[in-house]
Amino acid sequence: MIVPTRSYSSNSYRYGFNGMEKDDEVKGEGNSITFKNRIYDSRIGKWMSMDPLQKKYPWMTPYHYVRNSPIGKIDISGLWDIEVHAYKDRKRYGYAVLIVKNRMGKEVYRTTVRVHGSSSLIGGKRDITNGDTPQGKYKIGDDQAVWQKKKNTTSYGPNALLRLKYLGGEGGKRQYMHVHGGRQEGKNYKKYGKILWNTHGCMRIKDDEIKEIKNITQNLEEKDSEEKPGYLVLTDDLVELDGEYSLPVTDNATGEVSNKKTFWQGIKDGVMSWIDYFSSSSNDSVVPKTETKIDSNIKKTIDADGDGYTNMRPQIGGKGKATRINAGSKIKIIEKGEKASKIEYNGQQGYIYNKYIKQ
Repeated sequence: MIVPTRSYSSNSYRYGFNGMEKDDEVKGEGNSITFKNRIYDSRIGKWMSMDPLQKKYPWMTPYHYVRNSPIGKIDISGLWDIEVHAYKDRKRYGYAVLIVKNRMGKEVYRTTVRVHGSSSLIGGKRDITNGDTPQGKYKIGDDQAVWQKKKNTTSYGPNALLRLKYLGGEGGKRQYMHVHGGRQEGKNYKKYGKILWNTHGCMRIKDDEIKEIKNITQNLEEKDSEEKPGYLVLTDDLVELDGEYSLPVTDNATGEVSNKKTFWQGIKDGVMSWIDYFSSSSNDSVVPKTETKIDSNIKKTIDADGDGYTNMRPQIGGKGKATRINAGSKIKIIEKGEKASKIEYNGQQGYIYNKYIKQ
């Protein structure tokens, strides 16, 4: 909503929130914005018509806009989009979760990127050249192209980078912040290859993963003519708990996002703590204590490459969709191999190399 007497706009520029066209004739300047299929009222943050996918979210009002989280979410509009979730203190943790979603909002790929700027500027201002990657909204594909192969393979990697156009946010007038690999092969491998190296404000990703994202998104477009490149939104909303960084909790009852446990999670933890208390304080003469058996198959992952995580894959050899496992996470060994082991993590099974398992 535009604040009276505290804003300025030109009649020659027709676009507003989320880059959509303003319809000032309906409700006044900036109060009505035309999306592709619906009208948005910026004064109340709601649609003027019901969500066509309302049956999938019965606990939400059918008029809500991106679960009432317009800063960190994008309305699906027939475009494949990317979400990047970073931590607010980049000096403490400079990695982010990158999630690719198809035009229906379904996740198709997830991995980790680094969002640090030049070494001397890490944790500092983000509206200056070479600073950390700023929060905000980016258009996938700029005026030149969506994907671009660079000659400097040392800095950008052997694969094409994903070009972005910064549309605004804390980065001010900065531009030329893309998603690319690099510093992971050739003569620099020993120096750079074991970690995702920082950049000048771009998002650094592993070489094989940027190639995989290109293949996945191009496959989406080939199979569905309505799939087109949309937007990337970077938000500092990762939550730190006991040294691990994860996405914030979403309350399914309200759709609200919180950095804390949901009400029912708190109730469950409370009940379990009471059960543990009474179990441990039972009368020894009535219930004799039994020796606690330690499951030797329960292990923890380690930070072998210095990037804070490892990837679990559905197949041996690093093939298939990656599931990120933060260093220090508990896993269960199902079948140990010579180089890689089959494990279970959060109800999912897959393979990771033995060097990432704490012995």
